[in-house]
Amino acid sequence: MAILWVLLLMAGAWRISRRPVPPRPVAAAAAATGCFTELQKKSMPHWIATRPMPLNWLVRAADLVAPEGGSPAAITDFTGQYAVCKIAAGNSLVATDLAPAPRIPVKSGKLLFPFPLSGSDAGFYNAGELMDVFDGTTEVVIDAEVAAVDCKGACVAWLQLSEAERQLMDQKKSAAFRLIARSVSEGKGTP
Repeated sequence: MAILWVLLLMAGAWRISRRPVPPRPVAAAAAATGCFTELQKKSMPHWIATRPMPLNWLVRAADLVAPEGGSPAAITDFTGQYAVCKIAAGNSLVATDLAPAPRIPVKSGKLLFPFPLSGSDAGFYNAGELMDVFDGTTEVVIDAEVAAVDCKGACVAWLQLSEAERQLMDQKKSAAFRLIARSVSEGKGTP
């Protein structure tokens, strides 16, 4: 009797191993990684990124160009949104790559500091850039990473600062603070 059970188990295992596996649907692949591949995006309404977009990049019209021979989605569905997938320059950007608000993970040993941006600075800075903070001509913080720029209401650059840097900024509370780009994205310079 035991031999019969062993034979039945072996036959069942053989049958299962020979069963065809259906291909994963595109939506399932995106759900697993959170982002579609470039090949998958080509069949969707999309725009082409003119520059690299790190996570939390605030998408602006200058960041996009219409795809060749395709009909893109409405540009207004893309601008003012935040990248939730890293996008390389020249790659497609689809609606699922975006969110209406930034999703800012705080790095280990860092705190978020809201740095208010004036009207002209609001369109200049973006996520992933490194900034120096000055109080007049005195350097206060070196290489502060911009985690995101949030312009829902008044524009704020969310800086990743250490506890000591945050305390220094809180102590000074200067109206003369200004940001100077240390590393800037393509096509930008120091204001």
